[in-house]
Order: sequence, then C-alpha cells, then structure tokens
Amino acid sequence: MELLNWTAIFIIVSGSVGFYLLIKQGIEQKTLRDVLISIALIPIILLNIWDLISLELGDFVLITRWFTLTSLLFICSSLLEFIRESKPKFSKFPIYLIFTPFITLFVYPLAIETKVISDMLILTYQAGSIIVGFLLYGIHHTKTRNKKSELISLVLFTISFLVFWFMNSLVTIDTELISKFFMGIGILTFSIGNKSIK
Repeated sequence: MELLNWTAIFIIVSGSVGFYLLIKQGIEQKTLRDVLISIALIPIILLNIWDLISLELGDFVLITRWFTLTSLLFICSSLLEFIRESKPKFSKFPIYLIFTPFITLFVYPLAIETKVISDMLILTYQAGSIIVGFLLYGIHHTKTRNKKSELISLVLFTISFLVFWFMNSLVTIDTELISKFFMGIGILTFSIGNKSIK
C-alpha cells in the first residue's frame, strides 16, 4: 500500500476520533463551538475516504475544493461562536451571525473553475482561521493558563498549512503527505486536549 494511502487512513482515523470526542463533548456540555468543529471534520473524513477508495464519480479537484471550503466555513463559524461565547452577555451578537461565512457558498461557484482565485480564497480562509485561532488562544490563555493542547494543535495546523502551500517548490518530497501528517496529529491533539469554556 502506498504511503499516501496510509496518510489518508491516518486522517480518516484521527478525524473520526476527533469527530466522536468533539460531538460528544458538544452535546454533553451544550457547546455549539465543539459541534461546529466536529461537523467541519466530516468533509475532511469523506474526502480522504473518497481518495482512498479512488471513486470516480466526478471531478475530484472540484469535489476537493467544495469539501475543503465547506470544512473551512464550519471552522470559521466555530471561531465566531468562540468569540461570541467569550463576550459578556450584554455585548453578545445574535447567534445567527456566526453563520455569515456560509454566504461564500453562494458566490464560490463563480470562482471554483478558476484555480488561482479558488486557491486564493481557500488559502485566505485557512490563514485567517489560524491567525484568529492564535489571537483567541492568546486572549483565552491569559484567563485560564491550561490550554497547551490548543497551542500545540495550532502550531501543527500552521506547519501543515505552510508545508502545503509554500514548500512545493522548495523540496522534492511529496508535501501533501507531510501536510496531512501534521494535520492529523493536530486534529488528535486538539480533540483529545480540548476542554470547552465554562
């Protein structure tokens, strides 16, 4: 079995473990943030299952773009919910505003056929999510000081992001393998060490 297949299996397993832990915690503690993050893992898992069994049901590149964008939109919504949860009751914005990133789904069909625009959109969402994640970690860390797993997972996601987007032209090895490996470890680290805000 090829190394890429083992990486896909690793992402499927780590994503499934992450989904189970986060959805369980989200339901038990009634935290929408955890539920949204767990839903964001579903497209990642499905995409790697699709890749693993080599289904030929359509253009895999377009499907990858749609699944990746959908996952990112759920992550952005979970970050907005995290911001909303951390505000005092009198200054919380309405809950429906956390779903505003999904407006992108209505305009994305105009850009999906153009690789450069599509990639730039996905890169921007990924970079924005990582930056906001670090900012939220910095703010929340000063209050709790017990979120090392969140910092480690953010660093792992950042490495995965940098390897995927910027290392292709610098190294001869398959950067997708390295990127998926760091992403899988990041998912496991976050989901195992995650504790919802009380």
